[in-house]
Amino acid sequence: MNSIFSQTNAAKTLQEKSMNFQNEELPLSEVFKQELMKKGEYDESKIRWIDHETVEVTNISGLAIHSFALRAEEMGKDIEYNKQTILKIKN
Repeated sequence: MNSIFSQTNAAKTLQEKSMNFQNEELPLSEVFKQELMKKGEYDESKIRWIDHETVEVTNISGLAIHSFALRAEEMGKDIEYNKQTILKIKN
């Protein structure tokens, strides 16, 4: 039974390494797109890349942003959150 457990752990480790390698090869914009697609938010989202390290988003859940941040951190990136609040006042 230990052999099966070891094989399962080895397979998981290889899969994790493969995922990390794939993440490193992708540009951040593509990683972000993948996360939004996984969460089903890509079509409704508004994304504007200001430069290769800064992205402005609207219509995206905190969960999708957090998932992207975790993947970016796996790639060795440091993440800084800056939240902007806009109030629209109508008569």
